[in-house]
Amino acid sequence: MSEEDYQDFEEAVSKGRDPRALLSKYLSKREAENLESFSKEEQIALKTWVRTKSGRLLERVVYISRKEHEAIKRGDLDATSLIRERMKLKK
Repeated sequence: MSEEDYQDFEEAVSKGRDPRALLSKYLSKREAENLESFSKEEQIALKTWVRTKSGRLLERVVYISRKEHEAIKRGDLDATSLIRERMKLKK
């Protein structure tokens, strides 16, 4: 992200505006669809593999918060259900 776009992004977030238009040129269509909110909370990337109906395997990245990551490590939260929810997968 360019310095100018980053400053515009920070300004939009601080004023409560939706900065999606600024991010659209930096995100793929799939990433933009999955964009839910903007948070200053630290995010952790989980890499996962998804099997398509035709049997192909696709690698996907899901971002979760540090709190969710700690809950998964403790066993309080099911990683599979969290990934399904974030990726909007069918059961």
